[in-house]
Amino acid sequence: MYAKMIKSDAPTSPFRLAGFDLDLNGTISQERLDELSSGNFIDRGESLLLVGHYGTGKTMIASCAEANAKARGKTSENLWSPGCSLDAAEALLDHRFRMGSFRSDDGMIQYRPELLEADVLIVDEVERWLESSPLPLLGLLGVRVEKGKSNVLVFTTRGWLRTLGVGIQTNRSYHEEALHTVVRRENSMSWPRVLLIERPATVGQAFQAMGIDIDNPTLPVREKSPLEKPYPNRLRSKPVCQTLFTGEKSARGLHRCGVPIG
Repeated sequence: MYAKMIKSDAPTSPFRLAGFDLDLNGTISQERLDELSSGNFIDRGESLLLVGHYGTGKTMIASCAEANAKARGKTSENLWSPGCSLDAAEALLDHRFRMGSFRSDDGMIQYRPELLEADVLIVDEVERWLESSPLPLLGLLGVRVEKGKSNVLVFTTRGWLRTLGVGIQTNRSYHEEALHTVVRRENSMSWPRVLLIERPATVGQAFQAMGIDIDNPTLPVREKSPLEKPYPNRLRSKPVCQTLFTGEKSARGLHRCGVPIG
């Protein structure tokens, strides 16, 4: 049985998850599931990293948390997989300026305002975004963290492990100009300077600089180079990013192996 979102009696969290097979996942307690699906972390401006196999409930947890937060008056935006042929940076820039040079009347390229200001941004299949255009997405996520906004990042296990070593250099000037615009308009922010001046070499280093513990023991173990050193948090305040590994025992995987379910 797959999890589904149903009405709840709780006045501040009107939705809950039903049919979530805790034994199948094997890594989640009911209390932990209820807390994350309530979306209370969004009210506190915290982020959430969801990693797991297909069909283990990652997107359902994110959707339930979003629905509960919206019921309390929070705003949300979603970024879906950009596919293979779309330059992800174009989807992140202000749509009014996508034609031609992407520039606004003041000559600046900028992120879509709704992506910067929404209380929670949910990014499904994050690995596809990072493999397509890592710098603009990392720039957006870090700026949102500094603004006290929530990010919900949904990775498949393979995508998570594969993406951490992806380089984040770019040859497209407008990828960086959106970050320069943030610096000009909000001079107190440190994150754009981290990406533009310090230039973390990989996605994993950028996540560490953003305060995400990529070596959290609850996450799948990754292979590390003996020369790799931890990259320190570069934000002025220590952000909070909760992590949840939803497991590898997906119902779809069991079905493919011929194991009877239910």
